[in-house]
Amino acid sequence: MMLARALFCCIFLFLSLSSSDALSSGVGGPVGLYSLKTSDIGETLRKLSADETGSFLIADYILYFRTLLSCRENDLHACLSGTDEFIGKFPHSILTRDVRLWKIESLYRGYKEGIRGVAHAGYPSDDDLKMNFLSSVEKYLKSRPFNSRVMYMYGDFLRGTGRAGEARRVMRKVFLQGGDYYETLKGDFSTDSLTIKGALILGENLTRRMKYKEAEQLLTGLLDRKNPLYVRSIYDSIGDLLYSQKDYRRAARYFLKGRDFYRGAVSFFRSDDFSRFDKVVAAVSLKKTEESCRLLILKGLRERRKGDFEGALRIFRGVYRNGYPCREFALWNIAWAEYLSGNFLSASYNFRDLYGGYGDARYLYWYARSLEDLGGDAERFFNRLAGDSFYGVLRDIRSGGGAVKEAAFHIPAADLTKGDSVAGDGLAPGVSGKVSEERERFFRKVDFLVNSGLRGFALRELLSYEPRGTGEDERICEYQSRIGAYGESIKCASGLGGKGRYDGLLYPLAYRDIVEDVSRRYDIDPYLVYSIMREESRFNEDALSGAGAIGLMQLIPYTAKTMAGRSGAGINIGSYMDIKIPSNNITLGSYYLKSLLDEFDSLPAAIAAYNAGEDIVRKWIKAYRYRGMDEFIEDIPYSETRNYVKRVRRSYYKYRLLGSAKRKQPF
Repeated sequence: MMLARALFCCIFLFLSLSSSDALSSGVGGPVGLYSLKTSDIGETLRKLSADETGSFLIADYILYFRTLLSCRENDLHACLSGTDEFIGKFPHSILTRDVRLWKIESLYRGYKEGIRGVAHAGYPSDDDLKMNFLSSVEKYLKSRPFNSRVMYMYGDFLRGTGRAGEARRVMRKVFLQGGDYYETLKGDFSTDSLTIKGALILGENLTRRMKYKEAEQLLTGLLDRKNPLYVRSIYDSIGDLLYSQKDYRRAARYFLKGRDFYRGAVSFFRSDDFSRFDKVVAAVSLKKTEESCRLLILKGLRERRKGDFEGALRIFRGVYRNGYPCREFALWNIAWAEYLSGNFLSASYNFRDLYGGYGDARYLYWYARSLEDLGGDAERFFNRLAGDSFYGVLRDIRSGGGAVKEAAFHIPAADLTKGDSVAGDGLAPGVSGKVSEERERFFRKVDFLVNSGLRGFALRELLSYEPRGTGEDERICEYQSRIGAYGESIKCASGLGGKGRYDGLLYPLAYRDIVEDVSRRYDIDPYLVYSIMREESRFNEDALSGAGAIGLMQLIPYTAKTMAGRSGAGINIGSYMDIKIPSNNITLGSYYLKSLLDEFDSLPAAIAAYNAGEDIVRKWIKAYRYRGMDEFIEDIPYSETRNYVKRVRRSYYKYRLLGSAKRKQPF
C-alpha cells in the first residue's frame, strides 16, 4: 500500500503544473518540456534578460528559459548543449531536475526521429544519442524512480532496441500507477498477467484517481483466483473502495468476508442495518479487544439516540466495569449520557474524574457546564480553558467576549495576491539580526522572481530553503503567504509558536476580491467562507479528495451542478475544470453554504450539513432536543463531521476576532 501511495504522490507532483500557470501560480512543482506555451517562454526570457539590475541574481533562470526555448524549437544540438551547460553550472539549482527531464525528452524525440531517418547535427551516430539517452534516464530514475513520463520513454526505448523483457518490466510499473498511460498500456497487460500484489496496487491507484468501476472490476476479478494468502486483502480493498463511495451495505459484506468485523459492523451501522449490526456485535463482544469495546459503545449510543438512556448506561457501565480496554471512552459516554438526561450531579463527578485522569479540555468544559447547571461556581473552571482551543472558543462565545471584536490583521506589507510589488528590503516585520550575504541574495532573488510574475518558481525556491539564523523561519512563512501559497504558509506558521503573533498568517484573506464580492451578493459573512476554505482545502484550488470533492470549497460535482442551476450566477458546469475555477468554486460553495444557513438557522448545523449532507443533519436534529449548539456539536455521531465542525467553528471565531465582522450569523 505504501508503494501505491508513493507512486500516486510522484505522478501528482509531475502533473500539477500543466500550462502557463506554472509561471505565475502559487503551486510549486517541476515543469516538463511541454508544460509551458512557447510564447510565454519567449516573453519571460525577454523580460528577465532586459532587467540588468536583477539579472546577476537569476543567471540560472535566464539560462533555464533560453535552454527551454531551444528545446521547444526542436534544435536538438542547441537544446542538449544548453542542458549540459546548465547541469554543469548549476548542479544544485532547484531547476536542475527540470533540465534533466528536458534533456531526456529531447533525446527521446531525437531517437524517435532517428527511426524515421531524420539526421541530427552534433551526433555522428545514432549510437551516441542512444547511449546519452540511456545514461540520462538511469541517472534520473536513481533519484526519482516513479516518474511515469520518464519510465514510459525508457520502456518504449528498450522495446524499440530489442530489449523486450526489460521493456515489459518497466511498462508494468507505469501501468500499475493507473495514471496517464493506463489506457495506452491496458491492451498490453491483462489482469491475469499481473501478480495479485501488483493488481492490488493498481486497484488502490485506480481508486485514488476515482476510476471506481475499473477498480471494482479489477478487484472482484482477483477473487476468481482463490489465493488464500491474498483473499482477505482483496476483500478489504473492495470494502475500502465501496466505503469511500458511501455504499455501506455492500462494503459491510466484503469487510465481513475478509473477517474485518469492526469495519463490517460500522458499515452496517452507517447503512442503518441495525439487525445485522447487532449480530456482529454479539459475535465479537466476548473478546475484550479495543474494537469490540468500541462496537459495544456504538450499540449503546444507538440506544441513547433512541431515547433509552437507561439501556445505554447499562451498556456503557458494563464496558467500563468488565475489563474492556477503552475505559476512558466508556466513562466519557457514561458522563455524557448522564448530562444529556439531566443528571448533572453524577455527570459532574464523572467529568471531574475524566479531567483529573486525562487532562482533556473537553472534560473540563463539560465539568464546568455541569456545575453551571447545578448553580455552582463554574467560572473559575471555564477560565482554565485555553483561549485558542475549541473549548476556549466556546467559553468566549458563551460569555459574549471577543467573538466579533475588531482588530487589525497581521498581513504582509504588500499583498502580492493582487499583483503589488514587494516593498522595502523584503524583511518580514519583526525580523532581527543580520542575515548572511548569501542568504540575503536568496531573498532578493525570490523578490525578483515574484515581481517578474514567476510566483510558482519563487515558491519552489522557498520550499528548498533551509532557514539559518534569527527570524528566517518567520520570513519564509511571510513570503509563502505573499505569493499565495497559503497552505504552505499556514503549515509554516503553525510551527513558529508565539501565541497569537502569527494569526494573520494562519488565517489569511485568500482570494479576497472574489470572497468579498460573493459575500455581498449572497449576504453571507466572508469570514465564514474563508473558514470553510481553510479547513476544506487549505486554499488549494487544485485540491481533489478521494470522494471526488473539487477545489477550494471541495464541491462534489452533483452539488456544484445543482447550485449552478439555482444560484443565478450564470455559471455553466460542463467538466471538472469548470468546478475547479476559483471564482466558480467560491461562488457555488458560498451559495450552497448560505442555503444551509437559511434552512437550519444555526451555524454549527449548517457547517455539519456542508460536510455530511442535509438529510443526515435533519435526522440528527430531529432525534434529540438540544439545549444549546455546544451540545449539538459534541453529540454529532460522525467523528469526522464532529471534528470538522469544531475546526471550522474555531477558524471562524479567529477570523471574526482578527477582522472587523460585517455580519452576524446565528450561533
